[in-house]
Amino acid sequence: MADFVLALDRDPMLQVKSQEEAASSFNRAIFATVKKGSEPYKSLEVVASRHMDTVAVTFLDSGEEKVMFLDETKGEPVAYSGQLDVKSLDAWVREMLTKSEPIPEGHPEYHDGSLVVVGKTFEEVVSSKQDVFMLVYAPWCGFSRQFFPVWKNFAHAVGKVKHLVVAKMDGDLNTSPLQEFSWTAYPHIFFVKGGTKTPIVFRGNRTVSGLVQFADEHGTKPLNLDPSISLDDINEL
Repeated sequence: MADFVLALDRDPMLQVKSQEEAASSFNRAIFATVKKGSEPYKSLEVVASRHMDTVAVTFLDSGEEKVMFLDETKGEPVAYSGQLDVKSLDAWVREMLTKSEPIPEGHPEYHDGSLVVVGKTFEEVVSSKQDVFMLVYAPWCGFSRQFFPVWKNFAHAVGKVKHLVVAKMDGDLNTSPLQEFSWTAYPHIFFVKGGTKTPIVFRGNRTVSGLVQFADEHGTKPLNLDPSISLDDINEL
């Protein structure tokens, strides 16, 4: 813990003499050739301050204005080709730091009534104007497997609700590019009200009726389910 705190007690940008020095000093780093104090440098400095706990941002004092991502596990450096402003650079860095399965060929893809999400589509889904109810699971987790039938029944029960997206993601193979979304255990269930990016963690009864009640309480509007659907008749835990 002390080493971690000391590592953060530094300037966001670390000056190096070469790309080789950056690659050999860190197993994952951003290497930029920018003039110290320039506008691109200042943009990188802001981005670096946001990601100091996950990636080193290094620079060579030069006017070339090139940026690349170095990761010893991925082999060749990945060059950045976008604008050198804070918004564009930050989006790129978050993308590079996100663990993700390939985007499904049939995207958007649904399984058992839920939209299948991967790291690369995560931000797109939670930024929707619709309400989003997402299950983050791990295939090896017994609690996740126990909950799958309930989530499937819930997805089918609300399948005709147009303002609600029911989604799921393998949290063992994918991560979130947004710092507001994180998890340490499975299953992790969260709700995002349409038009916001703030997750509300579900900690209620893991039943279809419990999920419906939560969505009704936190959503942009009521679900208004078909009264002929009896939640008591649906298999629940």
